[in-house]
Amino acid sequence: MFRRSAVILLLLCLMASLSLAMNEAVAAMPPRQATPTMEHSTDDEHAGEHGGRIDAGDASIRIVAPEDGATIQGGRVQVQVETSNFPLGEGRHWHLYVDGKERGMSQGSSDTMAAADLEPGEHVIEAVLSTGEHQELDATDSVTIRVEAVAETAPMASDNSSLLVGGIVVAVLVLAGVAYTIARRS
Repeated sequence: MFRRSAVILLLLCLMASLSLAMNEAVAAMPPRQATPTMEHSTDDEHAGEHGGRIDAGDASIRIVAPEDGATIQGGRVQVQVETSNFPLGEGRHWHLYVDGKERGMSQGSSDTMAAADLEPGEHVIEAVLSTGEHQELDATDSVTIRVEAVAETAPMASDNSSLLVGGIVVAVLVLAGVAYTIARRS
């Protein structure tokens, strides 16, 4: 009976130790990019900035974030727009361009879209209104941003989480050894 209890205690300690180690590993992982991006040159399907856009009438689009001239840390930027006389949804949407290449289109009535994997340097962000048939309107807005690389930092010496997990593993092993020894003597 005592031997079975010792084995169960050992297994519980090992599972707790592994759980802590896995939580630390997951916390150390870089965040997953949730917004997929498209990248292709403008073509006939999306008339693009080389003409072929249709008259927007009194509809307009304005990029409200990021601001023109903004500096962005890292290679991801959230672009937010506002429209006038062109409610988004029911087919009406907008296209996002970075440096003249389409990077995505809004879904539904979303006024925000991410552009990821931007290299360090200057980039022109453009938003273009589009119909449900993907015909682009001549209602556009653009901003220029600067992307700066984020320096990778090594874990700081004051980060004791690895030491804590290592200590827990050693403690579990010591307890397991003691439990095994006691179980063998019983």
